[in-house]
Amino acid sequence: MQETGFFITKQKQSLIYNMKYTLILFFLLLTFCSKGQVSISPDQENILYTGRFAFTDVQAPSFSMNGASIKVNFNGTKITGRFSNKGNNSYLYVIIDGQADVYNRQVLEISGNSESEYIIAENLSNSQHTLELVKLNESEGQITFFGFEIEGAGLTTKPTRPPLQIEFIGDSNTAGWSAWDAKDQGGSHASGAYYTFPGITSRLLNAEYSLIGGSGSGIANQASWNLTQFYYRIHLGEPVSANNTWDFSNNYWNFQPSAVVVNLGANDYSANTSKQVIKDSWKDFITNTLRVKYPNAHIVLANSYGWAYNEPADYVDEAITELQSAGDQNVSYVRLPWLWGQTHAVINEHAGFANLLATHLAAVLNLPVPMTSDLSSFVEKGELYNGSFEKSILPNVADGWRPHGSVLLKEDAANALDGNKYLELKNGAWVNFSTEVEAGDSLVLKGWAKGVQENSSGFFKIEIKDQAQSTIQTQQIQPDFTTEWKEFSTSIKVPEGAWSAWIILATTNTSTLYFDNIQLGFSTSLNEALKDSEKKIKIYPNPAKHFVQIESENENPLIEVFDKTGKQMSPPQKANELDISNFLPGIYWVRIKEENALGSFVKQ
Repeated sequence: MQETGFFITKQKQSLIYNMKYTLILFFLLLTFCSKGQVSISPDQENILYTGRFAFTDVQAPSFSMNGASIKVNFNGTKITGRFSNKGNNSYLYVIIDGQADVYNRQVLEISGNSESEYIIAENLSNSQHTLELVKLNESEGQITFFGFEIEGAGLTTKPTRPPLQIEFIGDSNTAGWSAWDAKDQGGSHASGAYYTFPGITSRLLNAEYSLIGGSGSGIANQASWNLTQFYYRIHLGEPVSANNTWDFSNNYWNFQPSAVVVNLGANDYSANTSKQVIKDSWKDFITNTLRVKYPNAHIVLANSYGWAYNEPADYVDEAITELQSAGDQNVSYVRLPWLWGQTHAVINEHAGFANLLATHLAAVLNLPVPMTSDLSSFVEKGELYNGSFEKSILPNVADGWRPHGSVLLKEDAANALDGNKYLELKNGAWVNFSTEVEAGDSLVLKGWAKGVQENSSGFFKIEIKDQAQSTIQTQQIQPDFTTEWKEFSTSIKVPEGAWSAWIILATTNTSTLYFDNIQLGFSTSLNEALKDSEKKIKIYPNPAKHFVQIESENENPLIEVFDKTGKQMSPPQKANELDISNFLPGIYWVRIKEENALGSFVKQ
């Protein structure tokens, strides 16, 4: 029979049948293989290690620095890891398919000296996935990694390293001690790396990083353990040996950072080490260690201000100037605010550090201006963050507000005044938010509160702090609370010597109060200017984007500029032309005091 049209010969029919049978067998074999288990040894070349790892003769690497990571691409439905731990328990942050979620973290607790298997992810789609494991706590816990088991086809291509490398060296702040505990009660489980300022800064700049941090460490030889003497180690808690010495010139990572950030000095200061000794120690470490290891890196001294008189941040600029005068121009400094009390920074404060540091690094490295982290609770001077308590990274803690005593963040839209959440304070509990201020500002605190019972007692309070966070002036209101939401307000003029204002909400030892919709603004200086002005200033162009011209009787008038809230934008200045390129879009007022004249313009 001839093959014509839709007719098929018997031989061809048999061939098609055999092909179908072969395809079925191939599909079954593929399915079986995809559901099989593949063992991945730690020396597999498609594993990306970031940070300091010690590779032993049996090729089971150990690591202890927080921020160290293991990253792979794989094809499969389940992946497990084999680990052992030495010392305190260790914690690994698990990120599958790049889905890092600060509000819903998956963390593995690694414990026990013997090799054990841990399920990292299961019930995945039978397709390609990415995995990153990031060590969260410090070197008091040391992990040995023995490999992966994958249900599926196994590893695929090696992950690509980011183009930029940064090294961070520091104390408990850099190491993220208590970053997940707003009451600063510490513990390995509350430490961080991924969502602390080294990790956030690096991701804002599309960089990978190495972190050498130790709580309690310093830069000088006196009264604190000197991190510069441990800097060469892979495990800070282990003695120096062939397997515990970092090879700066021939390591598996080929690590040559573009920038090195040093955050040391606070523990030396707390141990009464002199300013000169701390400065000399910074300069010696940079010149005789870091510059030798990293001749081309830009080195940044980063220190926090606002927690003590004559703190290292007060003279970090002097150390950099002296280094530059000695011939090293590839150095700089950055100051970071520390205003919330003598407690370690938590996640939203670390994000604020990261925004400032990433912007600085981008400028000195000639990188594009980075995005900012929206996890930050930092605000402009005299402003307040999260006054309706809607944002909460740490469980039961409103971002930016530090709890003391029995504080509960309640989520109940029906009873909240604004949004879905409000604070419940019981039996003497209180919370504080801290903001920078300038002498001469007049602050107005407003808020809403109600009691569980009539005649409940508590207060709204503004405490003005000096550089050492000692209270130099207070203003509070202790109203008669009712069982209905009621608005209260109080105000204060910021005195000389002020660094910060603490906004405090509190209850007494016998009462339960609810607080919501807390606001902080400036007083009526703008209204007073409007009321007292007799003439109108001509301002053009209006609207404007970059500059406005001020028409005045004087050749060089003294002008004051306010935003729509009444906040003065900058100190009074003598000018006929005003640069508004950095202003946010909105309405602004210009006052010439000596002429008793006022005008407004719109910034586009």
